[in-house]
Amino acid sequence: MIGALPVAKAPRSALLLAQLVRMERNIPKESPKGAGVQGDPGRLAFVAGAVLACVDGAIPLQLDASRITIGWALLAAALAPMYLRIPTAGCCGGPPA
Repeated sequence: MIGALPVAKAPRSALLLAQLVRMERNIPKESPKGAGVQGDPGRLAFVAGAVLACVDGAIPLQLDASRITIGWALLAAALAPMYLRIPTAGCCGGPPA
């Protein structure tokens, strides 16, 4: 039960991420200047990173031996598409969004 907090926090953060993705999709591409409605890929990356951080923290606390390796491999598989879909400079020094 030591990993109960990250396991409980991850679904709540995932719901927040789903709501944020819906909000980002509903923002018009060409909003009038000064309307205050803008997409923020940095915010999306931050919330997605928070969800993955909760999962990352729960993996070694809930699993043991080779299952930790499998869990982290699945986490990396989830991180790769997120890196490709969310435009951000990231840790690799790519072009800024």
